[in-house]
Amino acid sequence: DNIIHKEPKTFDQRAALAKSCLQDLKLSIPFLLDDMKNTTESAYRGWPNRIYVIGVDGKVVMKGRRGPRGVDVPAATEAIEEITAEVKKKPAKE
Repeated sequence: DNIIHKEPKTFDQRAALAKSCLQDLKLSIPFLLDDMKNTTESAYRGWPNRIYVIGVDGKVVMKGRRGPRGVDVPAATEAIEEITAEVKKKPAKE
């Protein structure tokens, strides 16, 4: 709580901040680091809010309904777990 960071000015600063947050919060989920123009945010944002789950192929796997009442966290969690299970089944690339 009360975590304050300066707004990153470069992609490298943004990546370092994201890495720090992942480590500090002990997160082990896959994440997307948007570019400095926030291209992904612009493409997928929903207002008032909406949950999207994007597959490893870059396609939308789950598009939630508009929130806040339409937000379905259990459905998003299930979609993420399914993607994660599929990724774990694939052999590692050399």
